[in-house]
Amino acid sequence: MISLAALVPFALVASAGCSLFADSIEVVIVLPAVPPAWEPILRAEGSPSFLVRAPGRGRQLQEVLLPAPLSIQATCRLKLPKRANLPLVAVPVVQGRSDLLRPAGGLFPAALSDGGKLSLSWEDGFLAALLLTLAERGQLLEALNARRLSEEIERRCAGDPWSLDQGAILTLLSLGSFRADRIKTLPLHSINLHCAPGSRWVEGDPFRSSHQADALGALSVDPIVAGFHAYFRVDGPAPEDGSLGLERLDITVTDEEWLARDSLTGVAGSGRW
Repeated sequence: MISLAALVPFALVASAGCSLFADSIEVVIVLPAVPPAWEPILRAEGSPSFLVRAPGRGRQLQEVLLPAPLSIQATCRLKLPKRANLPLVAVPVVQGRSDLLRPAGGLFPAALSDGGKLSLSWEDGFLAALLLTLAERGQLLEALNARRLSEEIERRCAGDPWSLDQGAILTLLSLGSFRADRIKTLPLHSINLHCAPGSRWVEGDPFRSSHQADALGALSVDPIVAGFHAYFRVDGPAPEDGSLGLERLDITVTDEEWLARDSLTGVAGSGRW
């Protein structure tokens, strides 16, 4: 999670050409390495890219589509407002969509290095996405105790921050309240599907392991929480038309029911709790 042992002074990156008295500063954004389990997903894209999003002036967001070959560590330059707790996210674009894989993230200026580079991480993606949502709503974040929030998320997420009740946390923060005991994981569910025998599926969550169907095609997805989840088949060949990408299972879970849809065959299953 983020390290806020010392907030890096804005002066450290003054050499980038920005005045110390300007209201914005140019920063080099460094993307993290792609999780090994995701490499087949991005390789199937042919030319992988990330969508980098950050607050700009006022309530406007700035977005940069950044080519990100798997063989290099991708970087880009962004001009950021000089505000504390400024969130940045970078999400892989897969099959033309930016909602299938979870984002990496970081906070400015907390994640700045001595060399003026801001390194994003998968561990900070959840927190950055939370704060970016609040920033889009016009909420000021400078007074937020981001260090404590980060620590509580890490302590209570059981290894996967995306299993937390994001809606409840957003509601608390939007009301200016912060109670650690309200940071809780969503109820865990298990669903059973039928797919290609022996097929292996990777979830769009960097903290989850892959799932493999048995010899009869039975696939158990456990655990899963409320929300939208994308699973990619990584053991079979990609379709001949590379624009289609890998076979994908889209699973939508609510408090009452679930629905799974296969990108190639249609509906894959449904059920109620």
